[in-house]
Amino acid sequence: MTSANFTLKTTTDERGPVTVAVTGEVDATNAAKFTAAIEEIAAGQAAVLDLSDLLYSDSAGFAALHKILARHTMAIALSPHSPLRRAAALMDLPSHGTVEEAVSALSQGSRGGRGRG
Repeated sequence: MTSANFTLKTTTDERGPVTVAVTGEVDATNAAKFTAAIEEIAAGQAAVLDLSDLLYSDSAGFAALHKILARHTMAIALSPHSPLRRAAALMDLPSHGTVEEAVSALSQGSRGGRGRG
């Protein structure tokens, strides 16, 4: 089995939460590493996880995302054109269509977004 790879790019803005853009793939081979990396970034601060350019996630990846959301003040941005959009809806992963919508939700005290849809 070939190990999947992901890349994280963080952007900070003194007016809002840190944004973490994720590219690549998250699956059973790297879900634990993904979780640890995101939790290290999100420790003690609000964050937006932008999954719009993530190409693939299996059930282990979605389980990791649900675990991260349960532990941290975080919102997920997932573009309507993302290849994961339909799978995320089926997995009831709350998300927002843009980073700006996710930031707005965090500033209003909400982390959720559209689940099924």
